[in-house]
Amino acid sequence: MSAPARRRVVHLVESLGRGGLERVVELLATGFERDRWDVRVLTLCGDGAVAGRLRDRGVEVGRALCRPALRPGAVRRLARQLAALEADVVHGHGYLAGALARLAGRRAGAACRVAHRHTTDEGERLRHRLVERALSGLGRTVCCSEAVRSRMVLEIGSDPLRTEVVYNGVPLAELAGPVPRPPDQPPTLLTVASLRGLKGHRVLLEACARLAAREVRFRLQLAGDGPEREYLERITAALGLSADVRFLGERDDVPELLARTDVFVLPTTGREGLGISALEAMAAGLPVVASRIGGLPEVVSNGRTGYLVPPGDAAALERAIFDLLSNPDHARSMGREGRRRVERDFSAHAMVRNIESVYRRELEPESRGRTILFLSSRGSRFGGGQAGLEMLASGIAPAGYRPFVVVPEGGGLAAELTARGVSTALIPLPPLRSLRVDRALGAALRLRRLARELRPSVVHVDGTRVAAYALALGGGIRRVWHVRDVRCDPLDPFLARRYDRLVAVCTAAVVNRFRDEPRGRVAVVPNAVPPHRPRSTRAEVRRWMGIGPDEFVVLTAGRVEPQKGIVDLVRSLALLEREGVDARVIVAGEATVEHAEHVHGIAKRLNVARRLVLLGHRDDLGDLLEAADVLVHASWYEAAPRVVLEAMAAGRAVIATAVGGVPEILEGCGDLVPERDPERLAEAISRLARDPSRTLDLGERAVHRYRRRYTPEAHLAAMIRLYDELLGRARARREAA
Repeated sequence: MSAPARRRVVHLVESLGRGGLERVVELLATGFERDRWDVRVLTLCGDGAVAGRLRDRGVEVGRALCRPALRPGAVRRLARQLAALEADVVHGHGYLAGALARLAGRRAGAACRVAHRHTTDEGERLRHRLVERALSGLGRTVCCSEAVRSRMVLEIGSDPLRTEVVYNGVPLAELAGPVPRPPDQPPTLLTVASLRGLKGHRVLLEACARLAAREVRFRLQLAGDGPEREYLERITAALGLSADVRFLGERDDVPELLARTDVFVLPTTGREGLGISALEAMAAGLPVVASRIGGLPEVVSNGRTGYLVPPGDAAALERAIFDLLSNPDHARSMGREGRRRVERDFSAHAMVRNIESVYRRELEPESRGRTILFLSSRGSRFGGGQAGLEMLASGIAPAGYRPFVVVPEGGGLAAELTARGVSTALIPLPPLRSLRVDRALGAALRLRRLARELRPSVVHVDGTRVAAYALALGGGIRRVWHVRDVRCDPLDPFLARRYDRLVAVCTAAVVNRFRDEPRGRVAVVPNAVPPHRPRSTRAEVRRWMGIGPDEFVVLTAGRVEPQKGIVDLVRSLALLEREGVDARVIVAGEATVEHAEHVHGIAKRLNVARRLVLLGHRDDLGDLLEAADVLVHASWYEAAPRVVLEAMAAGRAVIATAVGGVPEILEGCGDLVPERDPERLAEAISRLARDPSRTLDLGERAVHRYRRRYTPEAHLAAMIRLYDELLGRARARREAA
C-alpha cells in the first residue's frame, strides 16, 4: 500500500519578529511530522528573528507576492502564489493575514482555510468587524483562548459554529526547573514582555516600590524592549529602585533567565490573548502572578499555580508577590503544580495535535459515530453543575460516544473542556422570558443548524432554559434532561413530557419536580467528584495561611451571597466566641464588593472579624480542605452540593443544613442543622470542636460513603448505561461481554 500523499500547509503571517504570535508560528511550522505534512511560511512584511531559526530547521520561508493590504489586487496575486504552491491548507495569523488566508485560499482552491486569532482586540474598527462577519463562513476561526473566542463571537460577530479554541503550547524540553538560588542573593522577579503601556510595567514598578518600603529584598528583571523603555527607566529612578531593577532588553536566553527566577510576574493592563510567557514560566516550575485579564485566568489557577490580581492594581500586585516571597515553600509548591498543568494542557505537542485535528476535519470529513450533544445553561461560572458536565463530557469517549458541548458564554466550563480536548461551540442563549424574541429565534436556528451538521444521537441538557431550546433541534434525537435544582419551574410539566429521560441528582429533585412522571422515565444519578489529591500537607497549608497547628478551622466554600448562609455562619462564630470555643472560619468563594463588605461589617459589629478570613475565589480547595477540621455548608436551599462531596472525599467532617438532597448525601456521616439557625449551627460546631474523636469518626465514615456512591467511575457508568438503554446498545454490550 502506498504512503498517503503529503499535505502542503502554508502559514501566512505579517512578519517573524519576536512575540507570542511568531513563537506559535515557529512551533507549528516545526512541530508537524514531515513525512505527512509539507509546511512553509509566507510573510507579508518581511523577515525577523524567527525567520532565521525556521530556515535553520529546514522550513522554507518566503515573501508573499502581494501588498500587506486587504484589496482585490492583493487577494488575486496571493491566490496565484498559493495555487502555484498547491496549498491544501492556508493558515493566516492575525487579522490581516487571517482575512487574506480565507479569501486568497478559497480562490486558490485550498480545501482548508484557517484564521488564527491571538489576542482579544484584533478588529476594533467597524470595518474590521464587518469584514470578519463576512468572511467567517469561508473557513475556520481558531482562537488561542476562550476569552478571544468570546470576543470574536459575541462582539465581532464570527460564526459560532466555525469558531473554536486551540490553546497555545510551549516546548517542555526547553524549560527546565529553577536552579537553587545562593543564600546571599535576593529573590528574583522576572517579567518578559515588550515595553509598551498595555503590558503594565509601571504598575509592577509601583508594586516593587511598595515592597521596598517594607524593606523586602528582591531583584526585578525586565526582559524585552519597546517604545517605553526610556520612560520606564525614569520612573525606576524616581521611585528609588535603580539598584534593584535591571532592563535586560531583547533576550534569546529566556529559558536560562527563568531557571534563575523565583517569581514570574505578568502585570498586563491591556489585551492578553493567553500569555505565552506565563506558560513558559509555569513550564519552568515558577509561580506566576498575573492580571485577571483576557486569557490569563485560563492559564493561572488562582491560589494553585499562582495569583490573579485586578489589572492596574499595584497594591494587590504587591500583596501577591509579598505572599510568595514570604512563603518560599508554598511558592515552590505552586511552581510544581504549574509545571504539571502545562504538561497536561498546554504543551507544544498538544497544540500541534489539536491544530492538525482542525486541518483533518476540513480535509478528511470524519464519520462521526454516536454524538452526544450537551447544552449547558452556564459557561462563565464554573460551579458544581459545570464541573459535573465537564467530567461527563470528557469521560464518555471510551464507551464509543463523541461529546460536543454548547456553552452560552465563554469562561470556566469552556476552558476546562478545551483543555480536555472536548469540542465546544459558543452560542449565546438569551432568556426565554426576554422581549428580544429575535435573538432567541436566532439562537434556536443556530442550534438547529449545528444539529444538522453533527447529527447527534442524544441531546443532553442541564437547565430549564436549554431544555426549551433543545426542542428546536427537530425529530430523531433522543432527549435527556439533567435536573440539578430542587426548585420547581412552571415549565416543568410541559418540558418533562417532551424528554425521553429525566435525570435528577437527588431524590428530593424528583419529589419536588417530577412526582407525577412514570418511574421508568426518571432516574436518580448522584453527583460525583474526583478523589482528594492535595498538593500540600496540612502543616504546609496552615503555615502559609498563618494558622496554628492546634487551631480549630472551619471551612466554607461557595459564592458569597445571602442564600449561601455565610452571615448565619458569622453569627454562629460570635456565639462560639461567647462559649469560649476558639475557632477560625475560612471562606473560599467569589464575592462582590458589596457582599464582602456586608459580611465584614457584620463580623466587625459582632467583634469576630479577626477570626474570619475571606479568601475570594480559589482553585486550591483540596489544600484548604487539608488544612480544615470541618466543612460547614449553611445554604438555605441546595440540591446536591459538590463541595460537600469534596469534603467527604477528603475525609472531613461535614455540618450542613438539612435542605434538598443534603440529608440523602450525608446519611450517617455528617451533622444536619436547620437552615437560617445560627444557634443550632454554633451548637453543632461546638460539639465537634470539643470532641476530636467524633470529628475524626465522621470524616472516616464520610470518605467510606464517598467511595461507595460518589466516585467519577460510578457516575460515568450510570450515565453510559442510560445512553445505551436509550439507543438500544445495552443488549449489544452484554452480548459482546
